Amino acid sequence: MRLSDEADKRTELVHEPRTVRVTNPSVRGLEEILTPDALAFVGELVREFSPRLDSILQKRILVHQSLRNGALPNFLDETREIRLSEWKVGPIPPDLRQRRVEITGPVDRKMVINALNSGADVYMAVHG
Repeated sequence: MRLSDEADKRTELVHEPRTVRVTNPSVRGLEEILTPDALAFVGELVREFSPRLDSILQKRILVHQSLRNGALPNFLDETREIRLSEWKVGPIPPDLRQRRVEITGPVDRKMVINALNSGADVYMAVHG
């Protein structure tokens, strides 16, 4: 089973039909969640989708390497006509023309300054 390196350390796919076995059940109550039927279902999903998922993830790695090396993204041929045609975005709806609230994270000096400089009428900060 190839879900992640961390998952590989904790679980094992046994090659018996409809069987997944947790080899390191360190979470209390795990057996209540991962019932035999649930594990069988996960095993079926892994057998069904792992080859496709592995292929997609490998392709993703190759695309990322290509982009990092300077390649430009390829667009779908079916969208070529749209990309080459004359079009423009419609006007901004009235409800979106003015930002009213800036939501920021922790209440520290930098976050408060950023919120005050955001152009919003009001800002909310998370305290705690």
